[in-house]
Amino acid sequence: MPEASPGSTSEPGNQLTIANLKPAQPLEILRELASQGTVLAEDIKSEGQQLPRVLLIEPKSKKAQLPPLFDFRYFSDSDQFEQSLEDDAQASSWDEQIRRAHGSYFEKLYRLYEALVALRAGLQQFLQQLLAGQFLHYSLDTMLLSNDGKKLLLEAIYSLGSAMLTLAHHIPDLPRERSVVAFFRLKGGTQAVGPSINAVMKLCAATGSNPSAKQPPAGFPESFLARFPLEQQPVLQLLNNLRQDDLYSALQHFPNPEHRSVALSRQAVRVYITLYYCPKLLHRDAPLMRSLVDRHFADCWVIPFSQGRLADLAAEWEAFGAAKATLLGTLVPGRVKLLAASHADMAVGLQKQLQDYLVEGQLKEEYVLEHNAELLDCLRSCNVTLRWLLLHASTNHRKLRPVVAAAAAEPPDALLGLLLDTALMENRVRRIAGRLLGSKQERWEAQKQVVASSLTRLATFFLALKAASAVRGTHLDASPGSDGSRLSVWFDELTQQVEGMDLDDGAGSNRRVQQLNAALDDVERFHPAEAAAQTKAYLAEIRGHLARLLRLADLQPELLHALDHVAAGAWAWAPLQSHTARLQAMVRDDPSNVAKVLCLADKLRQGEEAPLLLLEQAGSPDLARIAACSHARLLSFTQRLLQGVPAAVFEALEAAAQLRREHDLELPARVERDQLRDYALLPQRAHLLRLTSRMAAFANGLLGPTLFSPVANGGDSLPGLEPHKLLTEGIRSHLAQRLAQVLTSALAFPGQPVALPYDRSGAAHAPLLAVAFGRSPTAELIAAGQELSRKLRGLCAWSASLRSSLECSQHVLGIQARPMWNAEIENLTHTAMALELKAFQADNKASQGSGSAKQALNPPSTWLGAVASELLRIADPQLLQHSSQQMAWVDATGRQAAPLHLLQTLHDSLGTPAMGALHKLLGRRICSAAAAAVQLCRAELSSGLCGHVANLGEVLQDPLAGTDGAPAVLAEMTKRGSRLWPRLEAALAAAGQAAPLQSHIAHQMRLHARVSCAGSLTSPLETLQQARALSLAAAAQPGSSAQPPLSIASGMPQHGRRNQQLALAVRQPRGQAGTQSLAAIGNSSMATAATDWTQGHEASGLDAWLRLAGLSDSRGLDKPAPGAEDGRQLPEELPLLMLLLLHNLLPDCMYSQANAAVQLSSKPSRHADLQSLLHGIVLMLSSSGNLQRLLEHLGESIHAHIQAATSMAAHGAQAAGIEVTMPPEVSLLVGLAEAIIAKACLPHSHLHKFISPFICASAHTVFADRVL
Repeated sequence: MPEASPGSTSEPGNQLTIANLKPAQPLEILRELASQGTVLAEDIKSEGQQLPRVLLIEPKSKKAQLPPLFDFRYFSDSDQFEQSLEDDAQASSWDEQIRRAHGSYFEKLYRLYEALVALRAGLQQFLQQLLAGQFLHYSLDTMLLSNDGKKLLLEAIYSLGSAMLTLAHHIPDLPRERSVVAFFRLKGGTQAVGPSINAVMKLCAATGSNPSAKQPPAGFPESFLARFPLEQQPVLQLLNNLRQDDLYSALQHFPNPEHRSVALSRQAVRVYITLYYCPKLLHRDAPLMRSLVDRHFADCWVIPFSQGRLADLAAEWEAFGAAKATLLGTLVPGRVKLLAASHADMAVGLQKQLQDYLVEGQLKEEYVLEHNAELLDCLRSCNVTLRWLLLHASTNHRKLRPVVAAAAAEPPDALLGLLLDTALMENRVRRIAGRLLGSKQERWEAQKQVVASSLTRLATFFLALKAASAVRGTHLDASPGSDGSRLSVWFDELTQQVEGMDLDDGAGSNRRVQQLNAALDDVERFHPAEAAAQTKAYLAEIRGHLARLLRLADLQPELLHALDHVAAGAWAWAPLQSHTARLQAMVRDDPSNVAKVLCLADKLRQGEEAPLLLLEQAGSPDLARIAACSHARLLSFTQRLLQGVPAAVFEALEAAAQLRREHDLELPARVERDQLRDYALLPQRAHLLRLTSRMAAFANGLLGPTLFSPVANGGDSLPGLEPHKLLTEGIRSHLAQRLAQVLTSALAFPGQPVALPYDRSGAAHAPLLAVAFGRSPTAELIAAGQELSRKLRGLCAWSASLRSSLECSQHVLGIQARPMWNAEIENLTHTAMALELKAFQADNKASQGSGSAKQALNPPSTWLGAVASELLRIADPQLLQHSSQQMAWVDATGRQAAPLHLLQTLHDSLGTPAMGALHKLLGRRICSAAAAAVQLCRAELSSGLCGHVANLGEVLQDPLAGTDGAPAVLAEMTKRGSRLWPRLEAALAAAGQAAPLQSHIAHQMRLHARVSCAGSLTSPLETLQQARALSLAAAAQPGSSAQPPLSIASGMPQHGRRNQQLALAVRQPRGQAGTQSLAAIGNSSMATAATDWTQGHEASGLDAWLRLAGLSDSRGLDKPAPGAEDGRQLPEELPLLMLLLLHNLLPDCMYSQANAAVQLSSKPSRHADLQSLLHGIVLMLSSSGNLQRLLEHLGESIHAHIQAATSMAAHGAQAAGIEVTMPPEVSLLVGLAEAIIAKACLPHSHLHKFISPFICASAHTVFADRVL
């Protein structure tokens, strides 16, 4: 044990006092102590819900690695523990991390422990001073004579015991000890921690209790509370007074003697805690226990306390002789069986009675005004019955549990239904009574006017009747002084009496109403026989008005007070925790239960106001904070109950979508009469109507009149439940989950997927692209394309039907369907895009960090990567060729494997955001493949090939190097790089393979843009894109100081908050491909712009693809691809290596008449697809003049071959009359150069800068001759 500072003792009561305990009246001190205990209990509960995981780790075995957090055994030999920690470097590092991460939390917990010890010290000090007579005119006897004194003393003791039990329940033994030791080590010892350490250790020592156990350990909580005892005399005298007292005046709200235990339930909880501070009563004082049990626990032995916890006295008092004997003597099995059966029968009758009351139109103002006592009695019985059945169903006593279960075997749904109906009726009665009381004075005055007007009409009727009798010559006379005149005067006096009635004088008003009723009876007895019917009607109407006037006078605010006491539902917290799942199922099954759950939340809130009232009376500064915590907990529970509402609504939406998908419910513009019945589809439309009605019922229950209003305390308003947000966010969450699930399952493809479309390793003879893409026969690829199209069409139909259901139901649900759909599609796309790019980055880092040239082909991690991999697998360059004319990939016979309509279906099913993401993902793959090719070239150059390549450059630039010097050197260098060419071809072909796909996707998005959006928007954005491309071209020129723009939105003015980021995907302009840097290949055709003129437009036009297609945003998805390299940093020898690569292809090249271009021979080739290979070369060299240097080297190579063939200058051969035979290598090299010019989107005349038109024409002549 750590030693306390000199002069201190281990007993906290002798040294610790509450800091803010100022000299004041005893009642004020008690109120302050009680409020501090309430605040401490709430704080302990909040901190217990945030316990770090390291405090909760328990040793599962002796060899298990535990965090360096010690229990109280640390104090027995702290030096040994510290030394073992220093010897273990890993534990020391872990210890330092825990200090940094949780040091402040440990200190917060320790301050709570200190405050709890100080609270007990303050209460003990107060009791000692009270017994010593240190308070003027105040002693223990005088305090116990006043109801407030007894109540506050009971509240102070209860708050201390409740806070200690809350500590034991929410912060278990091991975390308590670990947190104390951690704080002690953090501060550096006793001197730094302070003298309170011994008292805190006494408080936090292990008790052996387990919060998840059904039964507490033996001696708990007696032994735990006995660590800090209180003075026995005040506790004993207080308990003696509680045998007869009703401190909370609750019996007046429960006049039925059978409800006494429920009426005294709040006092009973405090008696239960207070008894543990005088345990000798529980053990030996049978007479006192008999009085307390008979008054408080005679028929209710399971009591709720501390919000969500139950105490089963039959089980807890097993170890206390007097308490056990007294309680079990009362709770004999036969009596318990009768109690359970009585409450079960009562529940059935009350359920029927509530259903009669809750019939639509029954609970109106007149009915509540007339039958308020009857309604209050019904609600009182409902609460008593529900309380008994729900609480005692959880009893753990071995003898009482089967008796209760057998006698009260009520189905759980029936009890929960009764609870919900009770809450609904309480809410309706409270609202109607509140309206009546709020407008009581206005209704009273209006009702008096009605009664006075009725009396005036009755007087006029009698005057007219007398006048008619006089005309007929009867004995009645209407002259002044006659009977008719006196009767009129009498009625005027009655009217004046009614107008003089005062609402504040209830007794006087009651007497006057009785006198008026007696007078009206006299009028009815002595009225003329010929006017009997009319008189009775008038008198009945006046009596009704008088009765309403009397009921208004009898309506008092005590009705609401009684209703609040009866309906307080704090006791229901614990039972509802075990029935949460059933309540959620009831909400999903019946939409009418939604409003009832909101009323149940209001019922629970009624029970939360009692402790807040104590804080308000004490003037606690923590009132707003504690109220906010309590309110937040209630909101969380309510939202958990209502989370089934969005699920049920979305299930109905999906059912409606399936119905629309299976049956065409849209009527054409023109229908033949005999076909109208076929188009009607009445059963399907009726089913759709039922689904819509179900959704409307859920929405009305949740979005109807706000039943859960904010609570105001201390001038601060607490946020209430937001039903619209709950419904909207719930539907959005289920929509996102369903979209992700469908996209993942629908876009799953068999076979080996392609993560990176190239392999950096492999022998020269290996079919490397088959390794990269997965080689398959052409028929299989065509079938795969058809299967992909089928899946995309199915996905398109599913998404269209669900989106249509959302749009058709948005006015019912109060949501905006299209923005919600677009936002979730965008989020899913961005998430998938980020994961795929992260996978790219991890692969690149792994390959670069390992120093190996081989990269594993990991499968795609998302549906977006699966679609991209499937597209790349179908467009296999080994088996298919890309046809620019057909805009498709075709086989040797011209069959299309991936036609253009596949991309159209892809756009219709996945939307513009996914198309833009696919475009960007393909760009990243191009960058990765091109970067891999550059890495291979650098590795080969660094291995010794660099000098030879430089020599080749000198040979090609020297026109007098010899007749066959250059071709020989080319042949030798081509042979020397035989290990490089297969891998380099695979990487370049991979980049070239994805480029046409990327171009077609951009073209498809541009077509969609022109069709869906106004040309006034697309044209300016295309102009901006072209301007950006020109800026990039200027920045890419050697020696240029211009900085490339980050996006086309750079420099554009921003106007107001409603600016939106618009994105336009346009195809890369012709002639600009050679100006893009390698890092920008992936997003060369994506552009973003900021504008604010789109406000007010529907998302279906602009926002659907303009806003959602943009991937250049704050999410960081527009960064350069990992591993991509800038063109200015490419090796200078790279164009010469590409020249050697092209020479390596010459033996297997031929001229295709069908395509009018050079291509590889049709026989099985060891090379990649020529068109993809050339496209990859163009993409890799399209910056900093590298492509121009390649064309220059091609021209030099052609001249060298011509020189070798003719042994003279090629330009002077024809002038000398010598017939020149064009070598086949020259013709093929010219064809390759023309193909490169075409791939680079350059004009054909650009070729003549490097190769003379005469040689080009001669090459075409040779091609024609060979074809002939």
